[in-house]
Amino acid sequence: MIKYFIQRYRMYFGLGVIILISLLGMLYFYDQRDIYKNNPIQIKEDNSSVKLKTIKSSIRLHHEKQWVVDVKGAVYHPGIYYFKQPPLVQTVLDRAGGCNEKVDQRRINLAAKVQDGQVIYVPEGQEAIPSEYPLPGMDQMKVNDNNETSTSTPDKIDLNHAGISDLEQIPGIGPKRAAEIIAYRDKKQGFKNLKELQEISGIGEKTYMKLSERLYI
Repeated sequence: MIKYFIQRYRMYFGLGVIILISLLGMLYFYDQRDIYKNNPIQIKEDNSSVKLKTIKSSIRLHHEKQWVVDVKGAVYHPGIYYFKQPPLVQTVLDRAGGCNEKVDQRRINLAAKVQDGQVIYVPEGQEAIPSEYPLPGMDQMKVNDNNETSTSTPDKIDLNHAGISDLEQIPGIGPKRAAEIIAYRDKKQGFKNLKELQEISGIGEKTYMKLSERLYI
């Protein structure tokens, strides 16, 4: 009797077993999903990933243009400093902690722009300025045998390093025109050639010819 019953309804028994297994599988899936939802898996970066990010960051910084300036002399923190754009002497000295109280700042053109790779030597008091480290934007100082300094006024002035006072020494350049020249120089990040002077309002061919006799790049 039982054997006959099983043989007759075995298809229904098999179908019931399949449905039961499916229900248990679904219950297990939803239970695991709730566990992951309440306790999300946190992926930790291994050392190789951190090193790769460090290398990429270093490569990016290497390719970014930087201006390097070596500061020596009577400043509180001499050393090498990096800038994202051409700095002024004032900016460089501020980064180096400023000058000490014995520095005569009348000898320093704080508005002069510093070039990449330049050395700024800040003299103390009336200390002689080393000939290999002339102050930016100022006439070069010559050191005599008695370790005294004397100002040498060259026939020509470096257009890309001259300050307002330097430009005013040239006939035909007053304070206003000197300021316009420096403003143009800062905007263009330096003159590429002397003929660019003619792009400044008020400087025509005749004026340019006179100025070019006293300027160089």
